[in-house]
Amino acid sequence: MVMITAVAVVATGCGSAGGGGESGDAAAVVSDYLTALADGDGTKACAQMTAEARAVMVTAGRTVSAVRADDCSGVFDRLSSLLPTPALGKLRTAAGEVDAKDAKIEGQAATVTVPGATVPIQLTDENGDWKITGETLRRSLGLAR
Repeated sequence: MVMITAVAVVATGCGSAGGGGESGDAAAVVSDYLTALADGDGTKACAQMTAEARAVMVTAGRTVSAVRADDCSGVFDRLSSLLPTPALGKLRTAAGEVDAKDAKIEGQAATVTVPGATVPIQLTDENGDWKITGETLRRSLGLAR
């Protein structure tokens, strides 16, 4: 499940889940994000992230020759195309297992623990919507701030 964390946080928030505040909403963002990764939907995956997280993703993607892309959705599209079928299945399974009980809300911040992942996904309330943070990506990728 390290791949889930790396891809998941090679990642935020949800336009469709309905905003910050509720643990179910934060969990739904993470579930939507993982599903988008598994489906190869880079646009939807990036929509779940803060602008900072998208920038971290692009920077990280530019350092991997097989992934190089100039925008967030391009990075995720390439990553998804490189993942073996079993890894995509694990992403889908993890997306289905994320639940409100996996989310912890503290003010404008949320942490969602994905079953089997090594790094929890951090979110921030951005104008009423939960978004995955750049810190999550930096930690999962071992990048300095």
